[in-house]
Amino acid sequence: LRPGEFSLPGDVSSQYISGLLMALPLLNEGSALTVTGGLESAAYVTMTEDTLRRGGVSLRKTGGTWHIPGGQRLRFPDRLTAEGALSPEGVTVHGLDLASSQGDRAVLNILAAMGARVSTENGSVTVRRGELKGVAIDAGPIPDLIPVLCVTAAGAEGDTQIFNAGRLRLKESDRLRTTAQLLTALGGSAEEQPNGLLIHGTGRLRGGIADSCGDHRIAMSAAVAACLCESPVTVQGMACVSKSYPHFWEDFDALKGGGL
Repeated sequence: LRPGEFSLPGDVSSQYISGLLMALPLLNEGSALTVTGGLESAAYVTMTEDTLRRGGVSLRKTGGTWHIPGGQRLRFPDRLTAEGALSPEGVTVHGLDLASSQGDRAVLNILAAMGARVSTENGSVTVRRGELKGVAIDAGPIPDLIPVLCVTAAGAEGDTQIFNAGRLRLKESDRLRTTAQLLTALGGSAEEQPNGLLIHGTGRLRGGIADSCGDHRIAMSAAVAACLCESPVTVQGMACVSKSYPHFWEDFDALKGGGL
């Protein structure tokens, strides 16, 4: 990769933008990165900027263009903390920054709208199962949440409509298709649409064999789906979670009822 001027469309995947923002400061000369059109999942890019600045990287943005000096080095602290519905007892997550630029914080509002009991206190969030109902979810700002939210929708009563989700076809798998296949394989009902999904929630799933399709988010969603299932769930290709959450299976096993 050579320094220079780069241009990317903003409506395909924020991951391309984040990847270049991580790489360009390390080159021997300065670069410019321009995003054309509307920027989807903008909060993910903001989170990348925040993280890079924590590592000592200098970025300057003018309009839709980042100006990035070259010859920089990352100097992160020795330890960084990553930010982290179906359980009646509840799950509490500690160490969260409730003012973070992480767009996926929207999950709290979505779960509350579905009927989950959500409470926050001193940087901790507790979610307990309530009488879940179907809702409409705009996937545009939060594409990474859609597979696991679809699992939650399967545990609700009524239909959940996922819309503005066409970009999910461009992930590690075609996540509109693989999410629908996941739910169907476990006894749920999901309709794949050109730019979304329609989940027919019944409150329970049957269980069975789930193929991760090499996609970390599908594998983790299959594990969460086991909380709804009457019979065990076998996740094929479980090792793919190492891409984003290497200790997922250990942490999942540590939760009550999470036997492997």
